[in-house]
Amino acid sequence: TRANVARERLQAANLESLSLALGGAVVSFMRMHAEFIRRIQSEDGQVSLLVELSTRSLNGFTLSPQFSRTFSDLGVAVEFDFVNG
Repeated sequence: TRANVARERLQAANLESLSLALGGAVVSFMRMHAEFIRRIQSEDGQVSLLVELSTRSLNGFTLSPQFSRTFSDLGVAVEFDFVNG
């Protein structure tokens, strides 16, 4: 499915290009499914994105304005979970 493709792209991206992965593959995925996301919300559902990152190999990352705008426009929360190891 397209969700699996997006997940595989994110897993393949190294942490140095995390910003690029979030700004590209995820934003494209969310835009393609915007109508579905809005439908979920109109039926009192919630949509969020959980990003789990290893603190061992993470030096930092930046969220692009495109990423922030897309998620804001769609009313989708983004959660970051930092794990050791």
